[in-house]
Amino acid sequence: MKTTNKFLALAMMAMAMFFNSCSDDDDPVGPSQQEIETKIVGKWKSVTNEGKETLTNERFIETYENGGTGFVSSCNVHPVTKEMGWINKKAVSYTISGSYVAVKDNMDGTQEGNPVGNGSTPAPEPVENKQQILSIDNNKMSVSRQDGEVLINLEKVTVDYSQDIIGMWEGVEMTGPETYGDAHHRIHYKADGTYEYFSLEDGQWVALEDEFEEWNVDGDWLATRWQNKDSDVVNYEWWDIDYIKDGIMKWSALREDAKTGKRFTTTFTWKKIEIEGE
Repeated sequence: MKTTNKFLALAMMAMAMFFNSCSDDDDPVGPSQQEIETKIVGKWKSVTNEGKETLTNERFIETYENGGTGFVSSCNVHPVTKEMGWINKKAVSYTISGSYVAVKDNMDGTQEGNPVGNGSTPAPEPVENKQQILSIDNNKMSVSRQDGEVLINLEKVTVDYSQDIIGMWEGVEMTGPETYGDAHHRIHYKADGTYEYFSLEDGQWVALEDEFEEWNVDGDWLATRWQNKDSDVVNYEWWDIDYIKDGIMKWSALREDAKTGKRFTTTFTWKKIEIEGE
């Protein structure tokens, strides 16, 4: 009898070890902290949000550097004024604990935060954005935010068009609903982060008189904003730069109609115009 009981006990232990082993193999194993620390270094662009492709004007770019520093670019709604704005390569710090990454930034009211001329708006408190890394390799990363409520996929950006875009460009073709009448415009991107916009009038290129015109490129994502003369409205626009090569630049943008919710893609192709001294 004792022998039988002993045999049954050993058999039950063996079965428990077997099922525990199977359970461990079936459970998804996330990346380790060491793996995250190694692979997260670089520039990452949001590409999907909750299974839907991220709209171009809702993207964010996160750059992680060695040593716990980096910067972020994004379009955003200001937490106090609820106005649309942008974050332009804002310096951040980050820490990694297990599979969690906490990014801390301060959305204050300079070029990176509030619209120009809105200096009376109080700056919000520093924001810490905590996310869990679900998976990461050399090119793709999946993160969970807001305690698992939001799933975002990101892809690594390996190009940097911030210098290639500097100079004069003339529009040659547009496709999609947003044609602005035609593609025949010129934009002169300057190294100081400002630009000039030109339209063709009676055979002459005439610069538009705006209060300000600013641009920023982070990797392959272009942000522009401007304020028309005698207006207090700040306008914003975002594009993905598909490529800049051999004097040709192509943009694309995934947009959504605010009234119908219908999504559409617009493209814009430009050619480089040589300017003496540039």
